[in-house]
Amino acid sequence: LAGSGGGPAPGGAPKGIDVAALMSGGGSGSGPAQASGPDETKAFVPLCLRNDGVLYEDESLQLGVRGDFQGAQGRLALFYGNKGGGPLVNFTATVEGVPGLVVQSSTVPQAVQPHTQLQQMLQLECRAAFAKPPSLRVSLMASSGKQLRLHLALPVVPTKFCAPATGLEAPLFFSRWNALGGAPNEAQKVAALKQKPESMALFNELAAKGLKLAVPQGVDPSPTNLVAAGTVSVKGKAPADWPPVLLRIEINVPAAQARVTVRSPEPPLSSLVLRLVGETVCVP
Repeated sequence: LAGSGGGPAPGGAPKGIDVAALMSGGGSGSGPAQASGPDETKAFVPLCLRNDGVLYEDESLQLGVRGDFQGAQGRLALFYGNKGGGPLVNFTATVEGVPGLVVQSSTVPQAVQPHTQLQQMLQLECRAAFAKPPSLRVSLMASSGKQLRLHLALPVVPTKFCAPATGLEAPLFFSRWNALGGAPNEAQKVAALKQKPESMALFNELAAKGLKLAVPQGVDPSPTNLVAAGTVSVKGKAPADWPPVLLRIEINVPAAQARVTVRSPEPPLSSLVLRLVGETVCVP
């Protein structure tokens, strides 16, 4: 990752896979939204479903990310691009971890020279289905004398560490599904879809590539419904003890509506997956 061509070029568009265009929801990396705690940029949710892109951008700084996740381990490279004609000085970048996620960070220089890019590498290890993402604090002074301070949520969520639950036939899936029904394990939303579904391709891509879940065919009795399943890989635990996450999307094609239901023994995980699916395919 560190030596494979660097990150998004300052001022340029990030490279993406085809599914990213489907999942982008029109978001971009410009400007944080107002929120308590770490700010979430418009790119936060799309970057929870893909591994590279621009998280934040203004007239002087572009912050790109590129991730690689295998099992309970992950790496996230942060790329700080100076877009201006003068150096960015008094530069600091500090990562704040969260319970359930081990984060080790490399150091960064105190200045970013004009039209250059710095890289900061994070080593990640999932120890539990953590409830909140880690965050990044950036402080710098631009050549104009403007001070910039950012506190951004990083797009590292438990689904980055998901492993597909393969070999699930209908009786086993619905046995597990029924066992997890009801509060607090279940999160559900009924909403209109952003576009009338022409096929199941978008939903299959979202579940399989974005959420890293298995999408077994022929499990749900309705051909316009989707079910998906996976487990969050946790360091130090046997796979049988990894927390599962089950997803069911019931689609009313003529009305362009869907009922999205997520079940997991970890309620924050259910809420997370519901949010990622809902913000991607449903009308707010």
